Amino acid sequence: MKLIRSEHSAFILESEGRRLGVDFGIFTPPEKMLELVPLRALCVSHGHSDHFSEVNICAVGVPVAAPADVVALLPESVEANTLRLGTVTLLEGFAITPTPANHGPRLTRPIENYGLVIERAGRRIYYVGDMAVATPPPNGPFDLVLVPVEGGGFVFDPEQAIAFIRAMDHRGMVVPIHDGDLPEPGCIERFAQLAEGVCKAVVLRTGESLKV
Repeated sequence: MKLIRSEHSAFILESEGRRLGVDFGIFTPPEKMLELVPLRALCVSHGHSDHFSEVNICAVGVPVAAPADVVALLPESVEANTLRLGTVTLLEGFAITPTPANHGPRLTRPIENYGLVIERAGRRIYYVGDMAVATPPPNGPFDLVLVPVEGGGFVFDPEQAIAFIRAMDHRGMVVPIHDGDLPEPGCIERFAQLAEGVCKAVVLRTGESLKV
């Protein structure tokens, strides 16, 4: 499997010719979505605009998996699958299982907010999602963990992210994400420094990729 990093928290998983895009929100311009073709499916972890864009979804016209409150916002022309905690959704050959993720006390209204375990071809990816308060993670092991590192009270700061990874006892690859609008410059670099001896931090910029 191949991971391709995109803007902010967005990424693509590519396996055997199939491409799943995750959390393409407003940090990715709609015109760029067309360059990502052939995406075969999209997944949305929650309805905040930095992770969800109806315009971007409609631009590529592929099946979507998303929480119920996001599905309710999509036009009927979109083939939408509702994500539910603990239930596996099969989407273009990818098995997606939503997991709990506590976005923290600064939210102004309740939303359905998930982490995601994504499996295909014997590989397991854990996308922590927008988590500000450590939530019990799903059972490992994982080939790759994607963790938000930003701070500001809406997701982990570098120290919280490392504490979460340490508590998971995950010593493999970790990609820090959610860096489209960092309130504190240097968060990603500080995370990478703190990760030494804990896990294998892989800092990817937009367009960069790694094999999983």
